[in-house]
Amino acid sequence: MTRFIAALLALLCAGPAFAQAQARGTPTLSIDKSGSSRCLYLWDLDSSNATDKGVPFGCLDEKGAWNLPATLRNVTEIDETTLRGFGYRGDGIARTLSSVTSLNGRPTSGWTLSQWQAILPAATSLGDYLDWAIFQSLINANANGKVTFTLGAGTARFNRALKACSQTLTIAGAGDKQTVLQYDGGVNGIEVCINSPDTGRTQNSIFLSDLELRQTSPGNTAIGLYGKWIPGSIGGKIDNVRVDNFNQAIEVWSAGGWDINHLFASSGVPAGGAVGDGFRLMGNSVFVVHIDNSQMQGFADGWHFENAADYGNPASAGMEDIALRNSASGEGRACVRIKSTDHHYSPLHWNIENMACQAYEGFVQAEQAGALRIIGGSWILARPTGSWTGVGKDWFLFGRVETGVLRDAHISNNAQAMTISSYVRLANAGPFGGSAHNVTVDNNKFEYANLTATNAQIWKEFEAVGTRVMNNQFVNAWSYQPLPPANAFKWVDNATRTDSLVRAAPGEIYSLAGSVTGMASATATDVASVSLPPGMWTCSSNIYLSPTDGASISVIQAGLNITSAKVPLTPALGSITEAGTWKGSVSRALTSWTFDFTTATANTSVYLVGLATYSGGSVNVSNAGQCIRLR
Repeated sequence: MTRFIAALLALLCAGPAFAQAQARGTPTLSIDKSGSSRCLYLWDLDSSNATDKGVPFGCLDEKGAWNLPATLRNVTEIDETTLRGFGYRGDGIARTLSSVTSLNGRPTSGWTLSQWQAILPAATSLGDYLDWAIFQSLINANANGKVTFTLGAGTARFNRALKACSQTLTIAGAGDKQTVLQYDGGVNGIEVCINSPDTGRTQNSIFLSDLELRQTSPGNTAIGLYGKWIPGSIGGKIDNVRVDNFNQAIEVWSAGGWDINHLFASSGVPAGGAVGDGFRLMGNSVFVVHIDNSQMQGFADGWHFENAADYGNPASAGMEDIALRNSASGEGRACVRIKSTDHHYSPLHWNIENMACQAYEGFVQAEQAGALRIIGGSWILARPTGSWTGVGKDWFLFGRVETGVLRDAHISNNAQAMTISSYVRLANAGPFGGSAHNVTVDNNKFEYANLTATNAQIWKEFEAVGTRVMNNQFVNAWSYQPLPPANAFKWVDNATRTDSLVRAAPGEIYSLAGSVTGMASATATDVASVSLPPGMWTCSSNIYLSPTDGASISVIQAGLNITSAKVPLTPALGSITEAGTWKGSVSRALTSWTFDFTTATANTSVYLVGLATYSGGSVNVSNAGQCIRLR
C-alpha cells in the first residue's frame, strides 16, 4: 500500500477522536487542527525533534476537500491497492460520480464537482464514471514522467477516453479477457496526443499487455487506440491485447519501432457494413514495425499502411521495414493495403509471410510499395455481401512496385461461382504513379473451379516490366491440371523484352509426326501438325521424300509454320529450299525454330509443310519431329 493510500484510508475512516494521544513509542497518524485546514501527518512521538511533524500526507480545506501534498502527486507505479484506495472495484459496474454515496466509508452523497475534483482532478462533470476519473487523474498527476498501471482480473468502466501525451503510459493486465477496459457511449479507448489543433506531440511510447479494450456496443465511430507522435518516434509495444467492438481498432501516426504480438481485434459489425480499418499505420518517418501472430476481423481493410505528409514532414520522409508475419485478416473488404499519398514515393521493404486472409474485394492492394515480398499463406475469396463485392477486382494488385515477389501461396475461391478481374494484376502506371517492376510470381497454387476471370488469373499489363511468372499450379475442382487453363494468363508484352512467362514445366515434349501418300506436285502440303498450349517452344523435324513409279524430283521445299499448307520463305521458321534431280529417297533436316506463344490465351497449331516439284509417277512424304517446351 502506498503512503498516500494509507493516509487517505485513515482520513476517510477517522472519527473526531482520531487525533487523541497514542502511547509513546508508537508511530501514529495525527491531524493538525491549527489554522483553517486540517493536515494529516505521519510522525513518531519519540522523535528527538518535538517540532518535527514527520511526513505530510495531505490536508482538508475549509470546504472539506482533500488536497494531495506536492510530494505525493507523482506516483508512477500504480497497482490495484492504489486504485482501490480511490474507490476502484473492477466489478464492471458503471458508477457516475453523482451516484457514489460513499468512498471508503466516507459519505459522498451530494458532493459537488469541486469536491470530487479535490480528490480526482480529472473529473469534468458529475456524470463522469468513477473508474475513468481515477485512472485519468493518476495519469495527469504525472505530467512528464512514466505512468504504469498493473491490474488484476476485473473490468473497469469508462465514459471517456484515457488520454496521455507527455507521459510514457504502460497498462499491464492479468490476461486476455481477464482485465477489461470497457467503454460506453462510442468514445475512443486510449488517446495519445490527440489534440485540436494538432500541437504538442511528444515522443513518449505506450506499452499495453494482457488486457482487452472493449466498446460496450459495436456500430460506433470510435477507435480503440488512437495516437499521434512526432515523426520518427518509437511507438511502443502491444502484447496479448484484444480490441473489440470499435469501428477502428488502432490508428497510429508517424511512430515506428512498434513491436506487436498477439493483437486480436474484431469490429463486431456484420461483413459488408459501414466500418473502418483494423490496424491503420499512417504518416512518415516510420521505420521498423514488426507485427506477429495477430488478427483483424470484420474491418474494411484489415491492415492498412499509408505513407502521408504529417506534422510538417512530407510523405517522402519515408515508411520502411514493415513486417507482417503469421497473422490474419478475416471477413474484411481487403486484407492488406499499402499506399502513399505521394505517388512518386513507394514505401520500402515490406515482408508479408504466412498470412491467412479471407476477403471480399482484395488480398494485398499494393498501390505504392517498394521491395514487396509476399511468401506463403492461404488467400480465400469470400462471396459478395452488402456493398462488398469482388466483381471487377484484382486481388493481388501490384501498382507502383519496384521489386515484388508472390511465392508459395495458396489462392482459392473455394469452388464458389464468382466473377473477378484477376487473381494477380501487374499494372500499368495508371493512378498509381508508376507501373509494376521486377515482380516474380512463382510456385503458387491457383484454384479456379467455377471462377470467371474477366481479364485472366494472372494479368500483366503493357507497362509492367521485368516480370517473371513460373512454376505455378492450376487446380480445377481439386484436380491438378497438367496445363494452365485458357484464362490463366493475359500477357501484354512490350518492347523491353524483359518479361518471362513460364507457362508450365520446361522440358515438356509434344510429338510432331505424320505422313502423306501421293503428294501432288508443286503443292504445299501439311505433312504433320501439333497443337501447342501457351508457352515458349522449340520445334524441329526431318522430312523424308520417296519418289515412286519413276518420279523425278526437281525442287524440295519444307518448313515449320503456324499457317496451314504454306511453305515459309527461307530462311524463316527453319525452312529449306533445294533444286536438283532426285529419283531416289531424300532426307533433309530442318533447322530448329522457337515459337513464342506466351501471350496466347489458347492452343496454337504448328504445321510441318512440305512441297515437291516432280514429273512422272508419285511422291510420298513423311517426317519425325517434336516440340519441346522452353517455358
